Amino acid sequence: MESLIRLRGAAKSRFTRIQDWFNRNVDLVTEVQQFETRLYAVDLAFEKFCQIQEKNDQTNDVTDEIERGMCEDAYYDISSKLKPKTDYLKNDSPVAVTNPTISHIQRLQLNIPVFSRDITTWHGFYELFKNFIENDTSLSNIGKLIYLKSYLKGLIFNLQLAGDNFNVALNILKGRYDNELNIIYAYIKNLIEAPSTSKGNSTSLRELVTFLKQNMEGLKNLGVNEDQWDYIT
Repeated sequence: MESLIRLRGAAKSRFTRIQDWFNRNVDLVTEVQQFETRLYAVDLAFEKFCQIQEKNDQTNDVTDEIERGMCEDAYYDISSKLKPKTDYLKNDSPVAVTNPTISHIQRLQLNIPVFSRDITTWHGFYELFKNFIENDTSLSNIGKLIYLKSYLKGLIFNLQLAGDNFNVALNILKGRYDNELNIIYAYIKNLIEAPSTSKGNSTSLRELVTFLKQNMEGLKNLGVNEDQWDYIT
């Protein structure tokens, strides 16, 4: 535990020093190596922090969790500034994009919706996550797990940051939500329990029609044809 506290303090100090350097030099320094070496130092410090943190995750100390979160936030903050600046200096002129990976700042702009346990939204969420995060070979499994946790609402909260846990997390989620029959039942339940609408309220009526269409389209996409809808009622 003491080694974790020391390492966490050292990591936070390094993040702060590099953050201060970045703020002073972002518009003055033009050598890409200056930003690149500091980005590497930040990533290395965070990787060591995660490795030690993994060995000390048996405790559920609230203070420890807060300190851990602060350290992670400090890393994300400086990393999200260094990476785009490095990419910008590396690409002074437009070039053809041949690398399918994307930068951290671009990932933040993807607007992948937060998955809030609605099983009918699982497939759409997972397709986006798989295409932009899971299949990105530039990301480590710990990095992928960090992104996955950020897109979930109260799920796998207690799963610790470790490379092996990325696949564990996906298997948990798929086992719970990637079930076609349960998704069909969820759409049917939505249709049966569709909210009522006030007479003469055009806005409420439009919302109801949209809600019904969305669920019917969801059933169609799963191969439940219109001539099978009679069993819904």
